[in-house]
Amino acid sequence: MARIHFQVGDRSLGSRELNWGVTRIGRARDNDLVIDHPSVSIHHCELVLGLDSLLVRDCASTNGTFVDGQSVRETQLHPGQVLRFGEIEGRLEYSEDRVSVPELPPPKQKHSVTLDDGTVSCLNHPNVRATRRCPRCKKMFCDSCIHHLSFRGSADHNFCPQCSAETELIAWDGGERKKKSVWALIKGVFGR
Repeated sequence: MARIHFQVGDRSLGSRELNWGVTRIGRARDNDLVIDHPSVSIHHCELVLGLDSLLVRDCASTNGTFVDGQSVRETQLHPGQVLRFGEIEGRLEYSEDRVSVPELPPPKQKHSVTLDDGTVSCLNHPNVRATRRCPRCKKMFCDSCIHHLSFRGSADHNFCPQCSAETELIAWDGGERKKKSVWALIKGVFGR
C-alpha cells in the first residue's frame, strides 16, 4: 500500500491511496487524482506503483515536478520523500519491504491406470474400465463420467467432461463392437 499526504503551506489537504500501476495527477477531471489548483498543470505528472518500486514521471508540466526540492523528469521514490506539484506538496508513505510469495507445488494430475485385465481405467474412477476416449485431450472415461446428449431420431452424442469434445467408443474386445438388435435400432429411431 502507498499513500500520499497533500498540503499547501501548513494547511493539510488530506491523503489519498495510490493505485497499483499508474496514477495520473493534474487539474483536469480525467486524471486519477485531481488537484484543482492554478499552479498544477492539466496533466501534471504520473506516479507508477509496482510490487517493489514507486516512481514519479513529469508530464511536461508548466511549473515542474520536484522531489525533495530537486526538479525531476522521472525518478525512483522512497518513503518520506516530499513531492511538489506547483505549490502543492505531497509526502509519501509506503513500505519498501519485498513481498514474498510462497512457491506452491503444482496440483497432482489424475491419470488412468492399467487394470488387471489389460484395459485402462477411467480418469476419475481408477477401478472402473474406461469406455470412451477423447480424441482432443486424449483422456479416457467411463460412461458415468461422460456427458450424454441425445435427440429423438438421431444418434447419441457423448462429450468429454474435461474439454467438451465428442468422444469415441473404446473397443476393448479385439476391436469387435457388439451388434445392436433390431429392437434396439427401432428404439433408437423412435425414442426411448
